[in-house]
Amino acid sequence: MEQLQVAPSTYYEAKSRPPSKRTLRDNQVAPQLVELFEKNYCVYGRRKLTRAAQKKGLCVGRDQVARLMKREGIRGASRAKKRFTTHADKDALRAADLVHRNFSATRPDQLWVADFTYCSKWSGVVYVAFVTDVFSRRIVGWKAARSMTKELVIDALNMAAWTRRLLSFDQLTCHTDAGAQVPVAMIRPSRIASADTSFESESCVSLPVQMRPLINKRSTGKVRSVVTSLPD
Repeated sequence: MEQLQVAPSTYYEAKSRPPSKRTLRDNQVAPQLVELFEKNYCVYGRRKLTRAAQKKGLCVGRDQVARLMKREGIRGASRAKKRFTTHADKDALRAADLVHRNFSATRPDQLWVADFTYCSKWSGVVYVAFVTDVFSRRIVGWKAARSMTKELVIDALNMAAWTRRLLSFDQLTCHTDAGAQVPVAMIRPSRIASADTSFESESCVSLPVQMRPLINKRSTGKVRSVVTSLPD
């Protein structure tokens, strides 16, 4: 354990220092917020709870309410469904991890990383699979679909092979997570790398910035349309 060098006078001054005005104010407001939260069936989030507190006469802001809600361990109800895109199949064949978290390449088509995520759409959810070349950070293949299927990943890999005009995968390693949708037989098994967790790399687990031109967003942040056709 690291020890900090603190003067004795500084230590005793910090222990005997009276609470700050902010701490006193928080201790006064927090119980009233909890009471309002419970009176409204424990469903209010920070925005509605802030408006309810202001109607009651409390001088509070949204950020202060959010901070106190976190401190008190209360959270508003949400209609959003938490989705997981990585569902590992324990009985399926899983390739060894050939990358070992070394996400670097010295030439194009040496290492690809592949994953897929989802985008909230007005009519539902759109899943987007993508394959990125680690050397150039270019998305060489992608596919959008309404469901998480094996074909979603296969089409993205096929587009990547078509984009690069690859006839052989002998010098290529494709790294994915352990999702059941990833088909191991797509590329030679010795060149596929997989991991036990989806938390692998910034290149793998988040929708890259290069994908944004393909998604047309409204001001509310919902996805309006996703282009799914492949180039001719």
